[in-house]
Amino acid sequence: MIENTFISAVLFYATPILIGGALWAVLGKGKRISFPFVLYFITGSLFLFAVALVESFVLRFFPSVAFSIVYRYSLYILLALSLPINAFNLVKTNMKDATKYFYPVFLSLLLALIITRVWAIHTPYPLNWDLYEHQILANEIVRGHLSFFTSRMSDAFTFNGYSSLFHTLVATAQILVPSDILSFWQSITFFHLFLTILASFTLAKILTDNETVATVSAVIGAFIFESNVVYTTLFFIPQTLTSLVFVFLISHLLEVWKRRERYFPVALILTCGFLLLMHYIIGFVAVVILLGVYLFLYHRSRIEEKMRIVLIVEFLFDLLFIFLIASYFIPLGFINKGEAQFYAFSLADKFKFMQNSYGYLLLFFPIGLYALYKIKSVFARIGIIVTLILFGLTISQFPYVLKFYVLGRYFVHVIVAFGLFVIVSRILNPLFRSLAYMVFLVTILGIFITNSAYFKSINLYEDTYVQVSPSEVKAAEYLKKTYGGSTALLISDPATQNVLEALSTINSAGGAYADAEIRGLLIDLTIATDSSEMRDGLTKISDRLDSSDRRLFVVGGRYFAWQNATVADKQAYFFNVWAPVDLSLADYRRIEKLKQTPSDFTFVYENPGLSIFEVKNKSTEVD
Repeated sequence: MIENTFISAVLFYATPILIGGALWAVLGKGKRISFPFVLYFITGSLFLFAVALVESFVLRFFPSVAFSIVYRYSLYILLALSLPINAFNLVKTNMKDATKYFYPVFLSLLLALIITRVWAIHTPYPLNWDLYEHQILANEIVRGHLSFFTSRMSDAFTFNGYSSLFHTLVATAQILVPSDILSFWQSITFFHLFLTILASFTLAKILTDNETVATVSAVIGAFIFESNVVYTTLFFIPQTLTSLVFVFLISHLLEVWKRRERYFPVALILTCGFLLLMHYIIGFVAVVILLGVYLFLYHRSRIEEKMRIVLIVEFLFDLLFIFLIASYFIPLGFINKGEAQFYAFSLADKFKFMQNSYGYLLLFFPIGLYALYKIKSVFARIGIIVTLILFGLTISQFPYVLKFYVLGRYFVHVIVAFGLFVIVSRILNPLFRSLAYMVFLVTILGIFITNSAYFKSINLYEDTYVQVSPSEVKAAEYLKKTYGGSTALLISDPATQNVLEALSTINSAGGAYADAEIRGLLIDLTIATDSSEMRDGLTKISDRLDSSDRRLFVVGGRYFAWQNATVADKQAYFFNVWAPVDLSLADYRRIEKLKQTPSDFTFVYENPGLSIFEVKNKSTEVD
């Protein structure tokens, strides 16, 4: 199973890269593309997304044909055609060009292994809460319920913040090589971490043309974990994949321009489309920056014929300043039913967040910014402008803007690394200079451990840091084996629904984002006078997208902990019982009472952490 998990995670990237590489070879008329893998990945991803959407639509007219089977054989055919084309291109490639990537790849791999080992201490499962809702959509795609809009696939998604492209790629890997879900996400997170470190090195190298700065930037990129909202390195989600691809793209664009090569318009269109589909808001900002850099590099002379570049930059910063000031005077409660207010952090909160994430390293930012400005190179200017724009967006008072730091952090790391390099390079004694870098390595490891401990602290359960318990994993296995493929509806507290729906593939009543009506019905269960009233309340709960022939009521430590919270918390989308909770003696008594009401509830499963009941349907009762 471990081997399957590893292969499945590799195929997430390898499948679109191989297909994209073949498409560029065939349709690109043999033109050589510098640093092509990011373009191959984008092209192959968009092509697979289109294939999956078309096949899903066609198979609606053939309901007896399984989408997963048709799509799997389509993938086999595409890979069979792509492999020889890529092999032929590899033979023609000058391998001397590839040797320059050995050091950054080795460095990134080594750092990723260290980070993964430290992070895994007392942490047997991933701590990415979002993986469950994304896995829910991947499960739907495997079943053939694919739509461009996420909200049409599952009621766990109430807002379309991105297309289903990300989830199609996850489903593609899992269809090709089925594997354990939690192990898959652990493996794919490792590869994501490795690539984020490599991206940090690549961007720093192209902006500063200094391998030492690139190495320091890679180390910073590895050990800095933003433990609030951003989560760049250790969360594999649409926003972090968008930022990763963006950094490789902008590095690729700068490298192509440096070589005085033409940047294909088709490539630019594909990259913009990919970024937008992967995450509408983060992708939009990334596209604006990417297009701005492209126009500056390739059409600067034409623009300067009509207006001065300096005036454009000044106008952008004036606009950013107005945006920043206005954000402090606009009421936020009208956005997303007031939830946005919870994600609007004050400047003091953001400074504390940066301080916790970076510690003393923040002192090197102004030094690096000034030193980079003194270089007076085109790439340095681009790096400074992009950093200041993203930094300005991040410190504004609009909700969710802290998410933009997922793009800005790569540029900040380059500047911090450059500032550190400038200071350390003034140490003339080689031994003391090496000691300075050793102190940097030891202290940044300490910063990572401190940040990790802070983030993990709310997930402590029986001497481990987890968001899902072994009991819940076993319950999910039972549900998948017993009710998989049925239209059963799983009902419990939002957190339990989120975890069990993802791991068992059984549909739930809204997952972690159950709407106000469902939450109200769940809350009313606590005032039910008897089991029949509780049963009637549960039968009123339904999925807004799918009909259900039976309801499964899951009661465990999380459920009772959620019911013991305040009504305001239970109605809030941002409140969850994040870590597993053991059953108390009072909880066991409540479960025993349910077992004694066979006319309303049928007991079907139990383990030390939870129990599952089938809810009797009133319509099937005999008068």
